Amino acid sequence: MKCCNIFELGNIKKLYMFKKITKIMKIFKGDKYRSNFIQNLAFGSYNKNIKNAKSKNSWICSNNETVESYDNDELCGFIFTLNGFENLFRLMKEIYQKDGWTLNKKDLPILFIAGSNETVIIDEEKWNESQEFLKKIGYSNVTGKLYKNLRDGILNEKNKQQIYEDIINFI
Repeated sequence: MKCCNIFELGNIKKLYMFKKITKIMKIFKGDKYRSNFIQNLAFGSYNKNIKNAKSKNSWICSNNETVESYDNDELCGFIFTLNGFENLFRLMKEIYQKDGWTLNKKDLPILFIAGSNETVIIDEEKWNESQEFLKKIGYSNVTGKLYKNLRDGILNEKNKQQIYEDIINFI
């Protein structure tokens, strides 16, 4: 099966399919089985836009030292259990559905931060759609800041101090 970024908005059919595959695998392998196949379906395409990727985890950060530390840390890079993937897929399917959201504090300040080269946001348009979704369900104080050329682990990038300062200023 071709790898794709299943965590993008509008990929509900793929999330549903991957969740079904995971449920079937659970029948034969059990909740705690760690599947390289499901791992590849979920994350296998994340390096596709990175030229000369030095690691299967290059997508996490443009700082090669951070990626190398991540690769060498036994607590990082683990594969979810089938139960973990099933719940992740369920969460990703439900998060952008209006049903199930309870708006308790419409003026709650929400800060969206991301790197412009993050795999999960897909692109700036999809990232903006995520913020608009929160506004559509009623949140009125949604702010976003996109950091140019940074990847998923923005708090581990070389200019992380600026990002921390932005967060502190927001708070």
